[in-house]
Amino acid sequence: MTQPSSQLTLPAILAATLIPIKLSLTYLALIPSLLLFAYQERGVARTIWHRYRSVLTPTAFFIFCILYSSFFGLNPERSMSKGISLAGMFLIIPLYAHLCERNLSRTILIALVIGFSLESLHSIFEGAFPTLLFPYPHGAVSEAGQLGMALFVSLALCVRTTSQKCPSHSLVKTLLIGGFTFFLLIFLGLSQPLQLSPTIITLLTTLVLVIFGWHLFHLIRSRHTPQLEPRIYRLLSEYIVPLIGAALIINMKRGPWIGVTVGLTVLLLTTRPRLLFGIAPLIVVIYLLEPIRTRLTASLEHFLLVGGRGEIWQLGGELLARYPMGIGLENSRLIDQFSHDIPSNMDHFHSNLINIVVELGWLGLFSYLWWVGAVLLLAFSRSKKNRSECSTSEIPFVLGCGILSWQVAGLFEYNFGDSEVFIIALILTGIIAGNTLGLAHTSHSKTYE
Repeated sequence: MTQPSSQLTLPAILAATLIPIKLSLTYLALIPSLLLFAYQERGVARTIWHRYRSVLTPTAFFIFCILYSSFFGLNPERSMSKGISLAGMFLIIPLYAHLCERNLSRTILIALVIGFSLESLHSIFEGAFPTLLFPYPHGAVSEAGQLGMALFVSLALCVRTTSQKCPSHSLVKTLLIGGFTFFLLIFLGLSQPLQLSPTIITLLTTLVLVIFGWHLFHLIRSRHTPQLEPRIYRLLSEYIVPLIGAALIINMKRGPWIGVTVGLTVLLLTTRPRLLFGIAPLIVVIYLLEPIRTRLTASLEHFLLVGGRGEIWQLGGELLARYPMGIGLENSRLIDQFSHDIPSNMDHFHSNLINIVVELGWLGLFSYLWWVGAVLLLAFSRSKKNRSECSTSEIPFVLGCGILSWQVAGLFEYNFGDSEVFIIALILTGIIAGNTLGLAHTSHSKTYE
């Protein structure tokens, strides 16, 4: 494949930054990148397919299932048009894989983290000062889905920044500082439901800004010195990761909480099992906060509400029995017509698997699981030799945990249908493919030069 031009690279990097901020602005940068990529690489499409076939083959079959199910659906014209648009978005995978082959993985990760950090800061300060800041237009549900993967993006950037494992004493110090910042941000974001006084809110705000300023000052001071990389790592691990984690907590969405817990457990079991002992007390402390405890204890009650998830999922089973070939993509918005108890504004089944099997049928569900399974298998199939040789080989695994987190959360919500979340997942898939299949091809080619 050709070297990526600036006309292709800059919009793609800009799109990664803008996703958490504004979807329409993201499309303004992303769609020209996809069109330019398709035009520039039109002569080597077969090469691209061969290089990434382990991911693109299940992707193509999934797209086929989306399109063919449209003919059996309730509104074939709408399903077909939506399916064609969705098929075009899958070009994100080879686009970002292509950029990662050209050593732009870190740039893409930084762009994503910048956007996620701005989104997280907004969430924290909006919680503390709700009358001063306007909410993001994408809403809390979309934001939670984004932050669930954002946490692993920031962790992957930590891995990419540090070239070796941290000494035990350094890791303990990082965890203590990061933990302090984490709870500081949580208390600031939950200051209204916790009914904190204006004096305490002002104090928390000051501490948050001072800590950030301290990191930024030392980062600027260390530029053009060997200390730059350690300072970037400290900013990421002691401020950015706690910031995104705190924003996820105060978002109050239980699906992403479960997804992140599963993803972090898999990550730590593989890399640092001893840190798992720190998760239990962390969860206990978080649970003790009143808004979070109330949210968790009410889960079963919310599930059994009239028109709640229990009834919606039951309706999904009934529709699947009536339409085994699927009702067609984007036709779940008609579910209120099949039950008077379901709210009129409900347009999905609150679960990826249920929504996809109802819309695309059994074959569509199989193709979706094949696609997700292929991405996870690619991310998790790392040899011990590669893990010990280069920290870059850790990136696919960490991002794979983010994809796993997305899917676990998707058991309880339809985050596949959220455009922002879906685009982020495709970008992460592209980074995983670029850092495994793409770099493996590059290394293989160099051995024959």
